[in-house]
Amino acid sequence: MRRALAVGALLLTLSGCAVVGDAAGPGETIVFEITAGDCLNDAAETGEVSTVAVVDCAKPHDSEVYAAIVMADGDYPGDEQVLTQANDGCRAEFERFIGVPAAESRYMFNALYPTEGSWNGGDREILCRVALVTDGMAEKVTGSLKGVAS
Repeated sequence: MRRALAVGALLLTLSGCAVVGDAAGPGETIVFEITAGDCLNDAAETGEVSTVAVVDCAKPHDSEVYAAIVMADGDYPGDEQVLTQANDGCRAEFERFIGVPAAESRYMFNALYPTEGSWNGGDREILCRVALVTDGMAEKVTGSLKGVAS
């Protein structure tokens, strides 16, 4: 089972997940395998995708996954509720990770979140990502952003 990303807008971008195939190409990781602490080169991703490039955080990268939030089981709560939980949860985790509230930071957060299709396949995880964005474009950073407090 794979998660696909559908890029929308929530601060930087907000990505959704859907169930599709299960193969990753060279240099790519299936999005269901991404965990907190992974660094990604994913700024060019649009629409629905099922894999992203995960790189060593010591190398230049677009974003870093800083938190994982598991939603409660049950029926799919609807897109609006999933987006609200992703926004609220990632905002709360942002300050713990970066060291300042999102509203005071030069960094922006976004999320990978379940869509109705991936939810029906058992996906309940929201992955919070942080990036340095200038003029709407993610800038490459090197190293973890944990505790940068800016």
